[in-house]
Amino acid sequence: SFAKEEMNKTLSVAKEEMNKTHSVAKEDQIMEEEPKLEQPESQTTVIQKQKRESRSSLKKVKPFKEMDLNERLNYLINFPKVLSPVTCVFSTEKRKVQGYLTEYTDQFVTISLKNQTSETIPLEQLTNVMMIGIKR
Repeated sequence: SFAKEEMNKTLSVAKEEMNKTHSVAKEDQIMEEEPKLEQPESQTTVIQKQKRESRSSLKKVKPFKEMDLNERLNYLINFPKVLSPVTCVFSTEKRKVQGYLTEYTDQFVTISLKNQTSETIPLEQLTNVMMIGIKR
């Protein structure tokens, strides 16, 4: 509303100036006044763009199914600590391991299993990670 008030003030001042001037140079006066009239609009436009940009900064997270293996592992390792870890199936060519990700490096993934043990799998052997649900 502050921007609107400023725009209204500028418009009324511009109208007064235009009414005072009744000379041959009236067209020149209008040409000079137009940039002043547009200034509040451009400020408003900048503010609107900033609002749109701030909304777009809350981008949706890509669905887990559409993530590649590294994106999935990064998502799981950065999962909010206040929530229960998500149980997943970690697949290699030879077998599947069910548990949740506790460590992820460029060489290994460590998975915590149901029986309170953990297992470390070389990252290169991992073929897929699928979420199977959040424990309740």
